[in-house]
Amino acid sequence: AQGVVARKLFTGIAYAGISGLTNSAKFPNSPDGIDFQANAESPQNIGDSYGVQLVGFVIPPVTGDYTFFVSADEQGVLFLSLDENPASKATIANAPSATGYRAWLTFTNQQSAYFRLEAGRRYYVEALMAEGGGADHLTVTWRMRGMLPPNTGDAPIPGAFLSSTTVSGTAGIA
Repeated sequence: AQGVVARKLFTGIAYAGISGLTNSAKFPNSPDGIDFQANAESPQNIGDSYGVQLVGFVIPPVTGDYTFFVSADEQGVLFLSLDENPASKATIANAPSATGYRAWLTFTNQQSAYFRLEAGRRYYVEALMAEGGGADHLTVTWRMRGMLPPNTGDAPIPGAFLSSTTVSGTAGIA
């Protein structure tokens, strides 16, 4: 599972913001589809009236203070746990309404505070997006303290620093 995050897709969700997704009977255990993304991003412009949950672990390459950014259309929210436990997650950033694709600085709340993370340690990360109509996207990036903020269009967290929460193993056919 190293190198990817899981993307859970929940279709047929009447748009009511993030609460429309999280209050759906499908969420979080009955997605309409699950696939794996090689970075912290869901494909853009895939439909209307749906929600996405990106879930996995982020693994910092060096110890330091990190800030996270979320970009989403329509609404998006980003959670982080300071360990591997999803039960310890806290909301760290959100896009209260639509941002442009990979537009990181539209709203102040899109950027988190700084968190001290240790190199090689896994931290649970989760991002949600609720889509009504029109364009849609969900992307997460990060910066270490001392780096410039991301520019519009800058890339998401790459798979080299991500891991799925799904245990990988050999596949079999019965």
